[in-house]
Amino acid sequence: MLRKMVVSPENSLAIGSFGLPRETLLDLLAHVYHSIPGAYASIHTPRMADTRLFRYRFVSTDHNGVGHLFLFGIDDTTSPEHLIIAQLQHRIV
Repeated sequence: MLRKMVVSPENSLAIGSFGLPRETLLDLLAHVYHSIPGAYASIHTPRMADTRLFRYRFVSTDHNGVGHLFLFGIDDTTSPEHLIIAQLQHRIV
């Protein structure tokens, strides 16, 4: 059974504040809601200093060739049915 992603209102607002181009935003959302849960079995390590979280990195390149790096800290210990985004960062690379 696939776990369901949980995105808090704060993280949802953070994603909106990144000012991402439309295709990059759609790519990010596809990763959050489909790719991460689908690949969970093979990506839930390495663990972070807070061992409740695993680290996930994702890069998307927009139509101008600008790379967008997304760094996630995802909690997979609070609920056996959910993956909770506990930390989220965006950087231009």
